[in-house]
Amino acid sequence: MTSAQRDGGARERRVVTILFCDVAGSTSIAEQLDPEEWAEIMHMAFDALMRPIERYGGTIARLMGDAVLAFFGAPRAHEDDPRRAILAALDIVAEVAPLRDLVRQTYGLEFNVRIGINTGDVVVGEFGSAAMNEYTAMGDAINLAARLQQQAEPGSILVGESTYRATAPFFRFEPVGRLALRGKARAENAYRVLQSIDVSGRLWDIAGLDAPLVGRAAEMDLLCRAYEGLSAGKGHVACLVGDAGMGKSRLISHLRGYWEDDRGRGGDVAWLEHRVVSFAGLEPYGALRQRLRRVFGIARHDTAESVHAKVMRATQHFPPATRERATRIITAVLGVGDEASPAQAISEGIAADAFRRELTSVMRELLRGWNRGKPVVFVSDDHHLIDLASEELVVDLLQLIDDAPVLFVLAFRPELGSPVWKIIETCRERYESGYSEIWLAPLAADERMALFDSLVRSDDGQRLRERVLEKAGGNPLFIEEIVRSLIDQGYLEPCDDCLEQQWRVAPHADLSQVTIPSTLHALILERVDRLAPEVRQHLQLASVIGRSFSRSLLEAISDAPGTVADHLAVLTKLDLITPDADLGVGAYSFRHPLIQEVVYGTLIRRFRSEVHRRIGDAIERLYAGRLDERAGEIGWHYSQAGDERAVGWLIKAAERAGSVGEPHAAINYTTTAIELTQRLGLQPLPRAYQLRAEAAELVGDFPAASRDFADAIEAARAISDGEAEWRALLGLGLAWTSRDYRVAGDFLHQALERAQTLGHPLAVAHSLNRIGNWHSNIGQPAAAVRAHEEALAVFEAAGAQAGRAESLDLLALARFMAGDLRGSDALYEHAIAEFRGINERRGLASSLAMRTAAGGSPLATTVPPADGDPDRRTRYALESLELSREMGWQAGEVYALVTLAGQSMLRGHYQAALEYASAGHDRAVEIGHRQWSIAALCLLGCTMMDLLQFEEAYEHYCAALANANQTGSEFWRRTSTAGVTDTLLSLGRIDEARRELDDVLRDNDRLDALARRECWLRRARIALAEGDPARCVEIVDMLHQAIQPPVSLDAVPHLALLRARALAAQGQLPDALVALDQATAGARRYGWRPLLWRALAVRSAIAPDRPEPGDPDRRAAAASGLVADLASEISDPSLRSRFTESAVAVIAQGG
Repeated sequence: MTSAQRDGGARERRVVTILFCDVAGSTSIAEQLDPEEWAEIMHMAFDALMRPIERYGGTIARLMGDAVLAFFGAPRAHEDDPRRAILAALDIVAEVAPLRDLVRQTYGLEFNVRIGINTGDVVVGEFGSAAMNEYTAMGDAINLAARLQQQAEPGSILVGESTYRATAPFFRFEPVGRLALRGKARAENAYRVLQSIDVSGRLWDIAGLDAPLVGRAAEMDLLCRAYEGLSAGKGHVACLVGDAGMGKSRLISHLRGYWEDDRGRGGDVAWLEHRVVSFAGLEPYGALRQRLRRVFGIARHDTAESVHAKVMRATQHFPPATRERATRIITAVLGVGDEASPAQAISEGIAADAFRRELTSVMRELLRGWNRGKPVVFVSDDHHLIDLASEELVVDLLQLIDDAPVLFVLAFRPELGSPVWKIIETCRERYESGYSEIWLAPLAADERMALFDSLVRSDDGQRLRERVLEKAGGNPLFIEEIVRSLIDQGYLEPCDDCLEQQWRVAPHADLSQVTIPSTLHALILERVDRLAPEVRQHLQLASVIGRSFSRSLLEAISDAPGTVADHLAVLTKLDLITPDADLGVGAYSFRHPLIQEVVYGTLIRRFRSEVHRRIGDAIERLYAGRLDERAGEIGWHYSQAGDERAVGWLIKAAERAGSVGEPHAAINYTTTAIELTQRLGLQPLPRAYQLRAEAAELVGDFPAASRDFADAIEAARAISDGEAEWRALLGLGLAWTSRDYRVAGDFLHQALERAQTLGHPLAVAHSLNRIGNWHSNIGQPAAAVRAHEEALAVFEAAGAQAGRAESLDLLALARFMAGDLRGSDALYEHAIAEFRGINERRGLASSLAMRTAAGGSPLATTVPPADGDPDRRTRYALESLELSREMGWQAGEVYALVTLAGQSMLRGHYQAALEYASAGHDRAVEIGHRQWSIAALCLLGCTMMDLLQFEEAYEHYCAALANANQTGSEFWRRTSTAGVTDTLLSLGRIDEARRELDDVLRDNDRLDALARRECWLRRARIALAEGDPARCVEIVDMLHQAIQPPVSLDAVPHLALLRARALAAQGQLPDALVALDQATAGARRYGWRPLLWRALAVRSAIAPDRPEPGDPDRRAAAASGLVADLASEISDPSLRSRFTESAVAVIAQGG
């Protein structure tokens, strides 16, 4: 035991059910009686009050004159403590009744009790001084139980909301509304207990809805086959074995449904089901008594005469002698009348053997003849709770399967020391052919997700699913109970447009913490409470370390390190922990995440804090040579101890997480550091805000990133840290580039000024790179190139490889946006090599995606793409996508999807293009990245234009333009307008097309930027549409001649095709055919099938190629074949049909 445990560590936090019971009006009664008379009455009363509490495993904490305080769940928990408390209360009321009558008859006074019960979180342990102390509990849950007791009417039981929810299936309640209780700030719901309900089968469904049976098809098939064997007279034993919550009761429930369906079809099988209760195993034949009461409808306080009548009535189809024997033995088992009770019989030695033989004989005869010789299903759920005497009887009854159609279904947990192991041993030895042993394993990952998704709509519960499944593991009950708890707390609400049984996340629900439902808390704590105190203490210390821990670390924080190995062996044998070879020799993990959480939750905060501090110190000692990799662990433990040393470790951990592409971990570390700084009143650290902002920007959370960058600026200025201020200004400017370049420019220029003031050349160079990128997007490519080249020179002079890689990447982008795709491609090749050399994955992902676009883009049709294998370009984008997803960089993921969409569209893979662009757009909207949303919308517009669906293309382009107008990016404004212009021309709305284009293009606009070049191309198309083909040719030639270095026209096949159409319109057919040959050659060279079929269609109109007069044109046929190939990849039948019909019409019209 550690010193912290000695000093208050023995106290624990626990969920306890508190029972308060007092005598109603005791002061008035005592005034009217002699003290001796009153003392005698209370002596009898306490006997009636205490017996039921002890019977159901409660702890009597205090006797108080006329009242008793009892705990259920402390010092030892049971999974059904709230139920036990209410059963004890009902028995108290019943057992006080004779005393009530006696007082009324003797003294003419009304004597009765009133009871209040509540379940809640308390601290239990020894309280007081060295001279005098007591085991008691502290917490508001006790106060509420006392107030409920004061509000209860004489002879009644009131329970609080938490107790009601935990026991709703077991009792009939009467709501009494919200009570304004003395000392409570708000009214509390209360319920009056009316009576107990006998229940079997599955107890907990999600708000009355039954979740599907997932992952248990093979097990259900075994049970059904055993059931079907009954019709052939074959008996069988089926043991369902699994940890709590694995689905044993659900399988029984489904088998019962199978039986009910069989009954509906005329089946004649009888069903006898019983669930063993935990307190039944406290005395011999306790489980048998529970079953007999259920089968014969016998109440606890029935007289011998009533028991006799009920048994005789239920056995009227048996011979008289059997009925008499049954009545006699059942009366004895129940301990009523003059017959010897089982306890008496067992204590009498020889008589005990005779009693057992008679009991076994009678029970075997009753079971065999219960259904008049027809099949019977005998079900015992929670069979591990059975007492030894009842278990021996069941083992004897199993012999019936040799010659009677009886199916025994016994469901139990594999608990050491339980009598049920005798069942397994017996069945394995004796009933090999008539025995099924079904062990239920945790659900597989896909089965867990399927179960959760059947309960919670996945589109808005994705993150919640991850949290729930992380806690619940593969345990189906744990999954369902956590979901039920979320429903009870109002975090999930019914869903009108969901599947029948689905719920959805309620608006504004705070799901940051998924807590353990009290039902599961007690289920787990019951096992922990069975441990020896010193073993339990080491389990508690391990829970503070975490879900996984090493023996060496546990020994380092224990005051009894020599006992650790033995205690771990005990805990492993009990299946509370398991060796974890993946983590190394001497490493262990808790058997289930919830076990660790429940055990950790038993520790009071002061003790937890002390242990966390000791763990942090121990890790620093044990792993002194490799502390960097343990920084997060050390920081976490110190933070939980409230130790300011945590801040430095957490920042170091966040830096490491950021460097390996784990932004969510970086956010968690920095958030913990910031919150601790605030809690301890320390000076805010700009580095913590900077790291969290960078991570938030990486995962696409712009609002959080912008707030944290602003906080970093403020914190840096507060401590006059100029470099930190520069970093935050630069980061804030970069974050705004995804939203608004006008705002971004202001922050980027502030950053440049701050860097210049600092006199830090590398900071100036970084700032120049960001300003250069800003110039590219506002339509100033020449200024962008100058800025990047200046930055590159600084980094090269300083030998700064990371800065050099950054400059090459951004200079390549500037070249791309200036329309120099080939120069851009060469720069990207160098940037990629640099990024790989320094393992900078974010820069690498960006360069790979852009190098894909440099090989051709639907947004860059007026310049020659870089040469190279198109498939290799696609592989660049796929690698970028994979890297971005590994890092959690959502903006990078979006742009990789966009470049894949562009590549797919140019090559005619329309289905892939639509899927990539749609996925990119959805993700961009999700993370609020307006720039990449525009890019995705433009690609959707391009694809729909190619598919000749002009109205849909127009909608996409208009949406893109609306967003572009808000970003301040001239590149995207012009690119979107070019798309809008194309769709308007295709729809025959030439005047509107001209007006749209005039908004972004003036007659004196230069051709030094890609987006302006694309707009000039649309000016040429408008000229052709307006009947001015000469002007169209003039613009196309101007665009071609501006390309540097010069290229032949086949390098820009889109320009070649437009020139051919314009020349044909002028009647210059030879020149038109030359241009068409160039367009066709370029389309074939790049693998651009959509452009190729359009060129072939135009060629068929200008110069038909028919082997014989009247034959179909071969080029038109080739164009039609290409269209058919393109259409075959489209999965939507309607879109496929519309494209094909429109393309056939275009071919017929000559392109």
